[in-house]
Amino acid sequence: MSDAETPQARILIVEDELDLLELMVFSIQRMGHIPFPIDKGDEAITLLTQESFDLLLLDVMLPSLSGQEICKFVRSYSDIPIIVVSALGRTETVVEMLELGADEYITKPFSFQAFEAQVGAQLRRIEWSTTPPVRPVIQVGDIKLDTKRQIATIEKKRIHLSERECSVLHHLIQNYGSPITSDQLCEAVWGIRPKSKSTTLVQTTIQRLRSKIETNPSKPEWIVTVRGYGYKIESPLE
Repeated sequence: MSDAETPQARILIVEDELDLLELMVFSIQRMGHIPFPIDKGDEAITLLTQESFDLLLLDVMLPSLSGQEICKFVRSYSDIPIIVVSALGRTETVVEMLELGADEYITKPFSFQAFEAQVGAQLRRIEWSTTPPVRPVIQVGDIKLDTKRQIATIEKKRIHLSERECSVLHHLIQNYGSPITSDQLCEAVWGIRPKSKSTTLVQTTIQRLRSKIETNPSKPEWIVTVRGYGYKIESPLE
């Protein structure tokens, strides 16, 4: 299969042993996928709230935030595959991580041949699409969104957005003039059934968007709140 035919998965690697992290990155690249290496737990949480991933490779013992806490956080809003890679081989630790929602547990040291087989098996399980989505440029009034480059342009000002910010704004523009609920955004952007923490993810993303595109984020003119319902996008010039 050629590179053009091989779908690329986005894989977040959370590992504080830098030598091993480098080897895991090399292994993922060799498989034809895109690694996102992180060596601190809190940085992983930040990235998880901003970007979408197809697989999470997770250590247990991490600086600032444990693998258990990260696993709980991810499972509060997503069912992406989680493979734990840890030096802790005790039965109770393995059972704990699996009960928290991990799909597989690999104990260090390990064979990279077996590691790549596990990664491949988890990616086959989720059956993610091999065809990239069509991402057009759309516009409402003086706001234009280039979803391919993740850039919003408002009155000639170019604003770079994260993947999640871009997706939320895209759905709001698609529903221009009509409100969309937090639950609907959860399902459309994160692909998950809404939970209490999922609503918090939407609120946080809306706040970040407002801080970037609104002249006064405390008094938004573009992304307005529809009390008791959700959010909608308006053109302040209309």
